[in-house]
Amino acid sequence: MAQENGDWVLAEVVLECSGDATAHRQLLERALQALDGPELEVRVGPVSTAVSGGLHDVLHAVERAHGIAAQQAERAVTTVRLESRTPPLSLAEREQEAAELQHGRGGGVVEG
Repeated sequence: MAQENGDWVLAEVVLECSGDATAHRQLLERALQALDGPELEVRVGPVSTAVSGGLHDVLHAVERAHGIAAQQAERAVTTVRLESRTPPLSLAEREQEAAELQHGRGGGVVEG
């Protein structure tokens, strides 16, 4: 598990860039590298990236990634969704929970 002090978050980060299509992949790779850090856990997905760690660390990483995209793309849009949870769960624990829900062992999805 990440941190016990109450500032742990799970973030879903979506970075959209427009401009030169040939440079798009390289730009996203540089932005993803900016999200990574020893204090963070990062999982790249097909449409978004999950980042977990301390709130300050996560937001600073998002700022770095958006900065890279904004400097090099014609237009950069970064969307961030944050989740705080007590007790906090690591990304691996969240993935296990999601797998159990997907396979019907979680008792259903609860919104709210």
